[in-house]
Amino acid sequence: MQTETQSTKPTSERKFIRLPNELAEQVKVLAQQENRNVSNMAQVLISEALQARAS
Repeated sequence: MQTETQSTKPTSERKFIRLPNELAEQVKVLAQQENRNVSNMAQVLISEALQARAS
């Protein structure tokens, strides 16, 4: 019998998006400048954009 273990880490859904090549390159450059991986940089940019829209 298998038991599930509960993680204390919050989970997030994984989403896949397609970016135009120019936009993907801009995200890549920003990620390198901020020493982040590309997916983390995209998450930061999306979060910042949503916060800016909310205010």
